[in-house]
Amino acid sequence: MNRFTIIGIALLCVCIGSCTDDDAAVQPIPARHSIMPFAVGNYWISRSVVYKDGELDYQRMDTMRVYSSFTDDDGQEWFDVGIWDASWGTVYYGNTGRGFEMLRDRRQLLVPYPAALGRHTLYTGSGEEQGWTRLVDQEEFVEVPAGKFKCYHYIHFDGVPDEAHLWYAPGVGLIKSHRVYTLQNGHEYDETRELLEYVVQ
Repeated sequence: MNRFTIIGIALLCVCIGSCTDDDAAVQPIPARHSIMPFAVGNYWISRSVVYKDGELDYQRMDTMRVYSSFTDDDGQEWFDVGIWDASWGTVYYGNTGRGFEMLRDRRQLLVPYPAALGRHTLYTGSGEEQGWTRLVDQEEFVEVPAGKFKCYHYIHFDGVPDEAHLWYAPGVGLIKSHRVYTLQNGHEYDETRELLEYVVQ
């Protein structure tokens, strides 16, 4: 997984939470028209906890803030969250008719939404296949420091020998992600990200 896909898919999350169906208060969800609700001024604060070979490697806090937006020639609005790359310049994100997408040198679908349960092939804007994701639940309750949310649970594959579990609450954004992966050097990493705090308009 390249770092831009990870950022897009795992866009700001946090520590170690749990999925439950108990009586904890479920957070109110704003408008459900998008799975990652972008508007200038919105922000998400999350924490990542990473284990390497079973030992704590590091913890990190991240803030993703929407700084600005522009509308392309097709009328699609794209949002700047402060990610820049030497090869492509600013990396933008947006919600399209296909779902949550990234724009750099080309469009890339990160999360299909709305989506039916089951497998979905992910394509670039030019039709090139780039992996696939499986939506396994549309009503899974996930509790993190930011609250308890009813989530879409995706399992994402993009051609590398690992998978990422992603929990999105429509109208709020990425609530939690979890990946276990092994690098070529043989080290195994276990990474959990959870949402701590957010403001969406």
